[in-house]
Amino acid sequence: MITRRIVSIVALVVALFAGVSAAPASAEQADPTDLSYHYRYDLWVETAYNPEHLTSTVASRLTAYFPFDSNCTYLPQVGQRCELYSVPGFPLFGTTNPVMVVDRTPTSWTFRSMPGHTEGADRYITFRFQYGRYGYELDVEAWGPWTLSASLTVSGGAARAVWQRFADNVSRFL
Repeated sequence: MITRRIVSIVALVVALFAGVSAAPASAEQADPTDLSYHYRYDLWVETAYNPEHLTSTVASRLTAYFPFDSNCTYLPQVGQRCELYSVPGFPLFGTTNPVMVVDRTPTSWTFRSMPGHTEGADRYITFRFQYGRYGYELDVEAWGPWTLSASLTVSGGAARAVWQRFADNVSRFL
């Protein structure tokens, strides 16, 4: 347990300071106490009939696609919680990152980070599958209170890299 935590801390520090590049967050900070970003990823998926079908497929087998190890094999209903662990091959410090599903639509869901989450409590992230210019897209939008760990995750490129892995998993396994 202690070893996993140490390895996770070291991996995050290496990822943040090893030149992982990322474009700046697309949303300007209107309030210095908030931190937000908005990324969009092209998906190379041919088997989904529409964004609703794509969302349903991913939600029903969440651990097959989502980049974090988790105790949730499928996306829970609104008000239920998941414990997110580390990204395989890209661990984050801490042994658990609790999130609660606070919204679900036919094409999206939103998590709220709970106390004990690496980036701090009360941060939100929405994952949305939609049609884009070249086919399907994964749209990822996050916002909430500024914390040092959230700021380092975004500015160091770790957030962009993790959600790119999510998009790659969807493209690869669907």
